Amino acid sequence: MSARRQRDSMPRPNRSSRPRAWTVSLSASTKSCSYSTTLSALRDARRSWRTEQVRTRADPPEPDPTTTLAIGHWDYLGSGYSPGAALLAAHVWHRRELERQFTAEGGC
Repeated sequence: MSARRQRDSMPRPNRSSRPRAWTVSLSASTKSCSYSTTLSALRDARRSWRTEQVRTRADPPEPDPTTTLAIGHWDYLGSGYSPGAALLAAHVWHRRELERQFTAEGGC
């Protein structure tokens, strides 16, 4: 009997009985439905908890459905270019100035 015929005559394992590598990453699919939850439910719970925490600490005014409550603050950090942006702006200005001079002298 040839090796190929011998291999073909051997019983093959049922593919559905083998665990696949990606089933480990799908741990929610291996748990029962009683433990099942969705990410949106977790986000909603976290959002409501954080909102309640902010309300108790900051004591904001009562929510009005016609307005938007912004929680946070702004700090003044300065004006003008950052050192890197200033270097880039100076390079662009210098390049345009050279182009103007070239055009003024009769360049293309």
